[in-house]
Amino acid sequence: MIESMTLPNDMPAGKMGNCGIVGTAIFCESTYQEVWETIRKAFRKPGNWKGSSRHSERQVALKALNKKRSTSFKADGSTLNTWAYREVKEGMLYMVRTTCHIQCLMKYKGQVWVCDQNQGTVPIEEYWGRRKRTQWAMCRKIK
Repeated sequence: MIESMTLPNDMPAGKMGNCGIVGTAIFCESTYQEVWETIRKAFRKPGNWKGSSRHSERQVALKALNKKRSTSFKADGSTLNTWAYREVKEGMLYMVRTTCHIQCLMKYKGQVWVCDQNQGTVPIEEYWGRRKRTQWAMCRKIK
């Protein structure tokens, strides 16, 4: 089950400030390039665009690639670690916006796992951003 939360194979190497593209690709089970192109075309991004995205831009990609299989809600501002153990349910995949970052979460056998472009998939206790404040989240059932 944890295999459903892996980094896209076509993700570029290095830190590019593209956590929204990576998170959306993981959440939609699509490729990095599909999300990139969807946002680039919809918002006429310039050739030197590095991949940073806004909420409204990710929403367009989610609508196009996720086929409305998810529920979106405002998070309460608690730390990601606290929020995850209180809210994350088994069998669900979450994409969470925290302070200046996007990551995906899921619970497997009682352990919360996080995946982002910086670290890949790790237990939340080892995640560098576990103390970031939650702002927004969406979830969907894992197939």
